[in-house]
Amino acid sequence: MSDIRGTQLTYAGQNLLAKCLTGQELHFSRIAMGDGLLAEGENLRELTGLLRPKMNLPIKSVKVTGVGTTIMETELKNVNLAAGFFAREVGIFA
Repeated sequence: MSDIRGTQLTYAGQNLLAKCLTGQELHFSRIAMGDGLLAEGENLRELTGLLRPKMNLPIKSVKVTGVGTTIMETELKNVNLAAGFFAREVGIFA
């Protein structure tokens, strides 16, 4: 199991979270991985997608484990991957 630290919520993600506070349901749709690198002056929080997406992964389960803590499970298979890549970016889409 991966433990990704130093993650940041984008402005779009913050807006989705705010909608949840009003009672709207949050539905996670997919996890994506890519090998993009932020250019100088680019702001991660302004992104609405990965810089260089390489894979879309299904969400197997989502479990709330505590105050502000969630575990999301996916399955990564490289069967349909044409070439390897360094996973530098992970996005959770809702």
